Formats: sequence, C-alpha cells, structure tokens
Amino acid sequence: SYATGIFLVGTYVIGYDIRPINMIVSIFFAFIIAISYHPLLRSIEHLTDRLFFKDRYDTRFLLAKLGRIMASTLELKEIAHMILKTLLKDMHISKGYLLLMRENQIIWSYGQSYNHALAHNFVGDYISFLIESALKKKEDNVLLFEDLQDGAEKDIMREYDMSIAFPLVVEGKPIGLMWFGSKLSGETYSTEDMHLFKILSDRKSTRLN
Repeated sequence: SYATGIFLVGTYVIGYDIRPINMIVSIFFAFIIAISYHPLLRSIEHLTDRLFFKDRYDTRFLLAKLGRIMASTLELKEIAHMILKTLLKDMHISKGYLLLMRENQIIWSYGQSYNHALAHNFVGDYISFLIESALKKKEDNVLLFEDLQDGAEKDIMREYDMSIAFPLVVEGKPIGLMWFGSKLSGETYSTEDMHLFKILSDRKSTRLN
C-alpha cells in the first residue's frame, strides 16, 4: 500500500538498524501521509483541471445561473452577452454565437469568445439549412461536428469553425441557431454537454422570442 511504501522508504533513509524510536517515527509519518494522500490527490487533480480547462460543472447550478440572468434584464444584447459569457466560462469553450432568423434571413446576431465580443458575417441560407438538418434528427436536435458524415452540414460547420450547434425553437417554430466552437481543453463535447444544450434550446428560445 501507499503507507507501507512510505514506511519502507523511511526505513531505508533512517537506516536498516530499526530501533523502536525510528520505527515509531516512520510509522507516524507514514500514517500522516496516508490520511492526507486522497485530499492532496484531489487538490492536485483540481489544479491540473483548472490549468488545462477541464474543470467540471454542475448542470443544475449552471441552469439556475442562466435562469437568473434571463430574469434580471430585458435587453436582448445584454442577455446574449451574459448567457454566452457564462457558458464559455463554466464549460471552457472557445467561442459561441447566437443567431435569430426570420424567413431564412438573419435578423440579429451576437458572438462572444472566451474574453471578447466577435463579429462575423453569416449566410442566411446556410444557417437555415443547419436548422432544418438539426430538426430532422430523431434523437435530439443537436449537430455535433465530429459525428456528422461528410456533406453540406459538415462543410458549413467547418467553414464557420462550429463544433456544436442547435436550433432555438418556440412553440414548435425555429427562430434561430446557437453554436459553439471547440473546448479550450481540446476534448470533445460530452454526453452531459449535449444534454445541457438540448435543455437550453427550449429554455432560451422562450425568453429570447
């Protein structure tokens, strides 16, 4: 075990002549290190997770935070800014965009990277095509770049550097698209991430309409 290893190392350092006092000292330090091993390991894991943008988030806590944001203001740009900023920070995502549509035309858009606002020109027909493709999916309405087969959807997402996208729907009618870039850690989006985005596609649409 870990404690036994520490004991043997201590014995080697102190010397092979294991007198009672030396044995007591070795056992004491082995015990102290053993009981602190797991908390220390968790602290190290948390530090490395923060360094490499792998901190885990609590889905319920994040949804509650977003709910407070949407209840605190009526200005669309401010809502979009705070929602994207929160999602990018808590989920460690490189960038995100919110696009609102009307009859295949983009009527409003807002983009945010990890530390500043973004501006980009999008083709309305391309965005409408992605929305239609997502709505045709059977299991969920989330488009994940790495899961798509080669085709128009993947080409469009590659052109705009999208990693994941989902439509915003109100009363069964799509009103826009939200999409995000890659994770800062370089990891792929998890099942938990996909579930969160699926929930958000309905929650935010009602508020943004």
